[in-house]
Amino acid sequence: MDPNGIATQFLNAYYKTFSENRGMLQSYYGADSKLSWENAEFTGAAEISQKLTSINAQKIEYLHVEHVVQVLPGDLLLLLVNGHMSIDGAPALGFSQIFVLQRTPAGSWFIRNEIFKFQFASK
Repeated sequence: MDPNGIATQFLNAYYKTFSENRGMLQSYYGADSKLSWENAEFTGAAEISQKLTSINAQKIEYLHVEHVVQVLPGDLLLLLVNGHMSIDGAPALGFSQIFVLQRTPAGSWFIRNEIFKFQFASK
């Protein structure tokens, strides 16, 4: 297993799907997956998909995304992502995102847990 290769492939696919068709993201989650988006909690693929598709943005562009990955016991990968995104052409916002990916018996990966937080400059 190449954790960094898996993480890179996953993130490229996830952010492309997020940018182009958020409705397709439901397939990235499982029935018990959890998402913390800012200060709100969502559980299950359907509820998470509903949240992600409700984001009021026509165009999201990911700029300069970096990640670190660790292997966890139980066929899990922990990904920490830091980057910038532009929403509908506005100036870029910083964000941090954490994913826990779990391998399925068939060998594919899904998002077990996710945390997303915008990073705003301190005053």
